Amino acid sequence: MNRREFFKRLPNMLLENVKEEEKDLRGVIKLPYFLDEKSYQCRECEGFCQNVCEEKIIQRTEEGFPYIQFKTSGCTFCRECIKACKYGVLQENTEDKIFVSVSIVPERCFAWNKTICFSCSDVCLDAAVEFKGLFNPEILSYKCSGCGFCYVKCPASAIELKPLEVKNG
Repeated sequence: MNRREFFKRLPNMLLENVKEEEKDLRGVIKLPYFLDEKSYQCRECEGFCQNVCEEKIIQRTEEGFPYIQFKTSGCTFCRECIKACKYGVLQENTEDKIFVSVSIVPERCFAWNKTICFSCSDVCLDAAVEFKGLFNPEILSYKCSGCGFCYVKCPASAIELKPLEVKNG
């Protein structure tokens, strides 16, 4: 596809294959520092972790279970949620990592379609985005903390997040 064809098809490319339910990850992505075995205590909480989150990415289900929703920002791993947790559900001794698999969908990615774009790599503090030449970015999973900033900043909605099982301890 040449440049002219690309820009003609761009609006349709952004809309195709992006169902609303795929973009809505509510209730799926757990907080960093989260201990599954204590999650029942979240029901008794008033949402202290949600109230202190400067990025406003922590939400709660009707049952009180906290989760991350990357709509406007990502996680800075400030650890304020740990300090606010009165029930020990969030633990200091766990790593700064959100357990998600982060990947780029080449069909939606501007760079993969030969348009210069560095939106994902510009915001990545982990240096987890590697370009093969000027185009074709890839997420290096061993470097990625799952902070979500690339997801929020991608103008083509080409970043996908898939939750992984939380590893306690």
